[in-house]
Amino acid sequence: MASRFRMTIGRKIGMGFGLFIFFALLVVVLTNRTLERSREINEQINKVYSPSVDALVRLRNLVVNAHVLIKYWAQVESRTDAREKMTLVELTERDLPALLDRVDTLSAGWDREEVARLAGIYAELDRLFAMHSRVKNMLPSMESYKDPMVWLERNELAEEGGVLDVQTELVLEELDRLLEMQENRRKELGGSMLVSFDSLKFFVLYMGLALIAIGLVVSWLIVRGIVRPVHSLRHVLLSLGRGVFPRTRVVQTGDEIGDMSKALSELVDGLRRTTEFSHAVAAGRFDAEYMPLSEEDVLGHALLKMRDELGQRERI
Repeated sequence: MASRFRMTIGRKIGMGFGLFIFFALLVVVLTNRTLERSREINEQINKVYSPSVDALVRLRNLVVNAHVLIKYWAQVESRTDAREKMTLVELTERDLPALLDRVDTLSAGWDREEVARLAGIYAELDRLFAMHSRVKNMLPSMESYKDPMVWLERNELAEEGGVLDVQTELVLEELDRLLEMQENRRKELGGSMLVSFDSLKFFVLYMGLALIAIGLVVSWLIVRGIVRPVHSLRHVLLSLGRGVFPRTRVVQTGDEIGDMSKALSELVDGLRRTTEFSHAVAAGRFDAEYMPLSEEDVLGHALLKMRDELGQRERI
């Protein structure tokens, strides 16, 4: 069971490359996630909040312009086709509905608090433009300006600090609050995108340093686990090639090089025993014991045969 899970050379190299691949994939996944999140934030800013701010600013300007024009309608005797009156009619009947439709479409991407505030603004706008309609209905022609009852009512509506001024100021204040919320939300999203990129930069930097450190450690371990035993094997083989038994033991590991080291150690031990046996036979000790390395050990069996033959000749 132990041999099945031993750390072979292939597994060592595979583990080293596996660590690199794992961390590289981790960087790719986190980078992709950050970029996807940033894309969503950027899309939300460009397609929802920036257009929303622009539309609300236009709505605010329209309310201001309409206020100036309705006060002109109420206070200045003028014909029905006067430029100011025609402009006001165009603002309220064409521009305002189109702008409100645009805001309604954009508000689908807002949060609940912003939508609730917009609903309150719509209610106040309805009250404001209902007052505009009263003024228009009250003063449809030049002759209507001469009616004393109309004069009193239009003064009450359009005088400085009157109902029209108060209601318009209320609408503008609510629009300013909503604009502030929209701007804050846009800044918050922009800051969130910057934080995401800063986090990615930080992670990639330190992950790169970690990859370098891990690569150095893994390389050192692999080199140490392969090169050192190979150098030991080389030293032993070179010594044997010169007919010298090495004094140092071969470094043994749990991989294929370890198998070769073990086999070489057994070979060295066998050759050493063979040498000792040869010396014993040469000294006339024909009863010296010797165990061949295996059944296929040709040299070992030949030495045993030589010992037996020399022993027989000695007895003769």
